[in-house]
Amino acid sequence: MNLNVGCGGGTYNFRGLACEVNCDIQIPHLKKIRNFVKCDARFLPFKDNAFQKVYAFNILEHVRDYRTALTELQRVCSRIVLIRFDKIYNFANWWTLDHEYIQHGKNLIPVPRIVKILRFIFRFPTTHNKLVQHFFHCHSFSALRKIGLLDVWNYYHIKKEA
Repeated sequence: MNLNVGCGGGTYNFRGLACEVNCDIQIPHLKKIRNFVKCDARFLPFKDNAFQKVYAFNILEHVRDYRTALTELQRVCSRIVLIRFDKIYNFANWWTLDHEYIQHGKNLIPVPRIVKILRFIFRFPTTHNKLVQHFFHCHSFSALRKIGLLDVWNYYHIKKEA
């Protein structure tokens, strides 16, 4: 069995992984996510070694105590934990309000306070104005994707010793 930690359920989700169990800290907006468990990545309600593979795509940057989350991912996995990180020059790293960290290789760097303040100031109109939101999602984000400043990832896996 496979586990998808941080499966999402809104605009960004990882339903295509075909995992038997999906979990997230928020209840998904989408009804199509099967076998959903609401839980925190730092306190997974599963037995040790319950899953062969555990996927954690773009979640560690949202967790304040990511080390505890990593320990939990390894605890519930019997074989491989696959982790996906944005690259440091990915625009979404700097734009997303709820990112606690910015990824650089295998390192998670705390978001500087000034960046948190600036991104809140500049992001505020987009979260409250549908027209501005449409412009960013339909025009700016697609342009950023084309030049490689959005949706660029690093993958890391942790193999469990037998």
